[in-house]
Amino acid sequence: MPVPKLIFVDESGIHTGMTRRYGRAPIGRRVEGAKPRNTGTNISLVGALKLSGITAIMMLPGAIDGAAFKTFVEELLVPTLRTGDLVLMDNSNTHKGKEIE
Repeated sequence: MPVPKLIFVDESGIHTGMTRRYGRAPIGRRVEGAKPRNTGTNISLVGALKLSGITAIMMLPGAIDGAAFKTFVEELLVPTLRTGDLVLMDNSNTHKGKEIE
């Protein structure tokens, strides 16, 4: 399989109110820092990457469920695919189902 034909799909998430729990300071000095006042929200990101770069990407509030992943595949990923492309993804439950296949 030629490497340029491989497309990798994966998800990630962040919490916009995240803050570090630990810090470093010189011996004898206290670590100082600010903490966000709001609790923040969860943001999920799903994208497709191949040798030439990102081919499709989607960001949404909350978690990625089966319906959101299906939308990503149908509306963003499939239009970028060419004959012979091989899409690789992990074994997440959102990736399973006849519609995704």
